[in-house]
Amino acid sequence: KWALPLGVALILLLIGTASMLLDLRQTQERIEQQARLDLLAHAARLARLSEQGLQTSASLVQAELAHVAADARTTAALILDDSGRILAAHRYAWRGRQAREVLPGFDDGRRLEAIKSRLPRLQASADGLHLFAWQPFELPAAAAEVRSSRRGLVHVGFDLTAARQAARHDLLHNRRLELAGILLLLVLGVWLLHHQVSQPIGRLARAAEALGQGHLQTRVQAQGAAEIEALVRDFNAMAEAIQQAQTALAASEA
Repeated sequence: KWALPLGVALILLLIGTASMLLDLRQTQERIEQQARLDLLAHAARLARLSEQGLQTSASLVQAELAHVAADARTTAALILDDSGRILAAHRYAWRGRQAREVLPGFDDGRRLEAIKSRLPRLQASADGLHLFAWQPFELPAAAAEVRSSRRGLVHVGFDLTAARQAARHDLLHNRRLELAGILLLLVLGVWLLHHQVSQPIGRLARAAEALGQGHLQTRVQAQGAAEIEALVRDFNAMAEAIQQAQTALAASEA
């Protein structure tokens, strides 16, 4: 009576938990993949605008920086010159400062490598919560240059902590009825186990103790799972036989 619902509840709980963990993992992977694509897109647009009009169309560059900064995931949006000095940023106070002064852990060596490679770079922290993209671009040519030999760098950083937390919250919210049903089945199974097995065995144990103390009239009401009821009937039959044997012995001695 109790084994089936309890077993079903445990199986459903395990399946539900595994399904939720799988869904959460897939959701987090989608969040990270989309963040990588968005980072590269932001960096590429900023680099293109910086090449075309960092001096002549600074308002367009600043508007794009504001657009990038409006993304809730953005932690930094910077345009650097060839020395690592900030030419433009999503925070006005950062302009004119070195990137390493405002970004903890900023590596000038890697910045130089990124400029030399001329290819976009995407890196992530060990926990996958922090991503940043670097996109090199040509700085405006000097008066004596036909084509600029100096290269700047666009830096865009994302923090995915809030996005992942929102994903976990949405997943739990969307599957709350499923979780409630599984937990209800589990509670029902535990209640059946207690009502059908634990309580009858407890009564049987107390009756056996009373019988051992000489209370031969002790009997137990048959209640519980089928196996427990069979055990109770056997106990009552044994107690009845002992009582009859005791009575017969007393009568023969009289």
